[in-house]
Amino acid sequence: MSKSKQLTIDQASVAYDKGRWKPAFRAFLVLAEQGDETAFLMLGFIYDTGQGARRNLAKALQWYLRAYKVGGTTAALAASNLATICRDNGDWRQEFQWYVRAAKLGDGDSLVEVEIRYLAGKGVKRSPTMAVKHFKAAVRSKNITEAGRDTAQQLLRSCKGWARARID
Repeated sequence: MSKSKQLTIDQASVAYDKGRWKPAFRAFLVLAEQGDETAFLMLGFIYDTGQGARRNLAKALQWYLRAYKVGGTTAALAASNLATICRDNGDWRQEFQWYVRAAKLGDGDSLVEVEIRYLAGKGVKRSPTMAVKHFKAAVRSKNITEAGRDTAQQLLRSCKGWARARID
């Protein structure tokens, strides 16, 4: 295929965003065959949601894992999506571990998820101390959504209030 006719990840993404899911899916498959890490992530998402192909969690896991293993810019998001699938399947320990991996790759919103698990003791031993440590890191993170930062700040304040109440 000539350069001028070669499909780009941006073109496939635009098609997907416009609801042209089937052509986008086919384009992502071609791009994945060429080793495009964003295509790996998008194929995971398509199989995860069923928008563009029949929903298939086994294939979603396969593509998310491939995106994670490549590393790069898609790895943190792939790890976060893997955590969500684990949560949906009730595997709290694996969910926690995938959020930790995503957080280590710089995903601030995954730091918030790690904190919440430490507070609840879900998938990990309950530890308000560890939760506060991660809340502080999330608040300072450069890679966090506004909603994630707000949640981290709220929970950090409530943890500090909890600690004062325990001391009094």
